[in-house]
Amino acid sequence: MLLRKVAKNCAVAAGFPLAYALAGRPPKKISAVMRIKNEIEFLEQSIKSVIDLVDELVIVDNCSTDGSADVIADIASRSPKKVKALSYPYNIARYGEEMLTLAASKGGKKSPSYLPNYYNWTTAQCAGPYILKWDGDTIATDALAPALERFRQSKMQILSHTGINLHPDRTCYIAGRPLESMEPRLFYRPLSTYNCYTHFETLWSPYLWHYRSFLEDAPEPLYFHMKFCKADRFSNISTSLQISEQALSGRGDPLPAYLLEQVSRLGIGVTPPPLQAQSKQSCVASNDEGGRQPDIVGQMDERNLHNSLAPDSAPPVKPATELPAGSRMDFVSPGMAPDSRTP
Repeated sequence: MLLRKVAKNCAVAAGFPLAYALAGRPPKKISAVMRIKNEIEFLEQSIKSVIDLVDELVIVDNCSTDGSADVIADIASRSPKKVKALSYPYNIARYGEEMLTLAASKGGKKSPSYLPNYYNWTTAQCAGPYILKWDGDTIATDALAPALERFRQSKMQILSHTGINLHPDRTCYIAGRPLESMEPRLFYRPLSTYNCYTHFETLWSPYLWHYRSFLEDAPEPLYFHMKFCKADRFSNISTSLQISEQALSGRGDPLPAYLLEQVSRLGIGVTPPPLQAQSKQSCVASNDEGGRQPDIVGQMDERNLHNSLAPDSAPPVKPATELPAGSRMDFVSPGMAPDSRTP
């Protein structure tokens, strides 16, 4: 066991020059990718907040029935050079036991319903080498633009960041989970892939697992997360996870003044009226013989080599951090001091 660990450490150290040579160079082209299913409540605001900050915006609709597809088509028609609108017509296994069931078998891992396959398919549609994971219920804070500009000009290959879980009254954090977990939401697509280690998708990249001198943590939240303000925030998670999620709805600490100003300016400070369903689309079951499946496995062949190098379990996910009212943050990667990132 000790010899194996020593050999692995030596291999990682020897691979640093190659990792450095393969790393992207500034200025970096960034493609934001959005995976959408029934996100009409905040979709247009989410797109508007990020579209001018990236080189490309890829929006993939996944069987929405609330009019989201119409919003996407309209925005794509108005910005054809910036926005790429796609459709993924397969029901996706929800976070929790549904995804774990697919992950338990080889056939399940090849299914287009398997969430990591869906994620890898969508990133493969992007033209830019750097991918920004963006959701239909995330709206950029003022901190996103300068953070992206610094990243473009740096040697970093991954930017981990978090977002503010906004209470439905739009003036407070969510009690018990004021912030989302730190997540590598901006990353260098070559050599990277999504896998499943627990009940959710997990990014694997050598710059995240082995060469952390290429990893940067944003010092403050880069987006407002509107999940807790949605009429239905449980549709994408399995029943087992809904129980714990339902307990998170209380009012936490009030937002500091500078964030309240942003909430007001972005137009998300007032609860909108209920939305009516506008259109419907049908999904193709992953095992339908008549359905044409995206060439997911083929597009992932180049990445399969790197899957064999992945560790047996996912890296620790940094939990949401309690944020004192009126203060900003200084995040550090799990288990690391700010100045300890060495290859």
